[in-house]
Formats: sequence, C-alpha cells, structure tokens
Amino acid sequence: MVRRLSRSSEHQSLDDIVAYRLDMVDGVVLLYRNASYYRRFGLMTIKELQDQKKARLIELDYQSVFSLLSAIEAVLKLDYDERISKRLKDNLSRHFRDLHKSKGHRVSLEDDILGAWQKYYQEMATFIQPLIKAFKFRHWLAHGRYWEPKFQRYDFDDIYILADAVLKQFPLKIKV
Repeated sequence: MVRRLSRSSEHQSLDDIVAYRLDMVDGVVLLYRNASYYRRFGLMTIKELQDQKKARLIELDYQSVFSLLSAIEAVLKLDYDERISKRLKDNLSRHFRDLHKSKGHRVSLEDDILGAWQKYYQEMATFIQPLIKAFKFRHWLAHGRYWEPKFQRYDFDDIYILADAVLKQFPLKIKV
C-alpha cells in the first residue's frame, strides 16, 4: 500500500489569491491616500511617499506571484499523490508510482513531476516550459533575491494566466 501524503487542506485556490491581492492593493492605496494621519509618514516628501507606495505595490506583486506559483505546485503535488495512492492505470500515473518507489514524496517539481508531464502529455509543452521558467523566478523570490537573475521576471497577470491555463488544460485527477 502506498503511503499517502499527509494533506493539510490549507492550500489556496487561484480565486483566494486574487481576492487577497485585491484587498491588499486597496489597503496600500488607502494607506498612502491617508498618509497624513500616520506619524511615521510625517517627515516624508510627496515624492518619497509615492516612491514608497510604488515599492510596496511591487513587493505585493512579488508576494502574489509567489503565492500563485506555490498554489500550482500544491496542485501538481496533490495530483502526483492522488495518482500514486489510487494506483491509476494511465502511463503518467504508472511513471509516478515508479518514481514514488525510489523518491517517495521527495520528488523534484521541475525535473520529476513536470518532466513526466512533458513526456506523457507532449501537447502540454506550451504550458510546461513557461511554467518551469516561472518556477526559476519563484526560486529567486524564495531564496532572498540576492543574485542578479538571468531569467525573465514575471508579474501577477503573467502568472495568473499561466496558472489558470494549467488548471484548465491539464487532465488532473484532483478537484481544483
């Protein structure tokens, strides 16, 4: 019997992330619109306030992109678990079971999971390759952004479109 992943049920949907992001954008806009009410902004010029607001919105965009990519990782790992635990018979699921025998749940998202998707669902390459590139951006975000990236940077809309396409186009075995 395959040992199941201990699921938290706390992963976010794309709708949850979009709603949170909209709330936070509204909050930042309101904060800086009413900056005169806050002592910490008292000595700042209008230009400094505008620059700081812009920086906060950029950071919010980064955090939202990180959340979207993390949500897609969760879906792909839950799908991996579903396929192995239910012993599904399609080629991808068989490959995942073989992979699970050697690596368990310590599989690489890019190399193992997305690599297998690309092998068995070649028509999904138009989504898989951009997704792998986007995960490089997520690694940069997650590991402190201390090096100059040699890859494309993404904004929220870019990643939302990609994530939505993955959820709609991939023949996933879990409900999303």
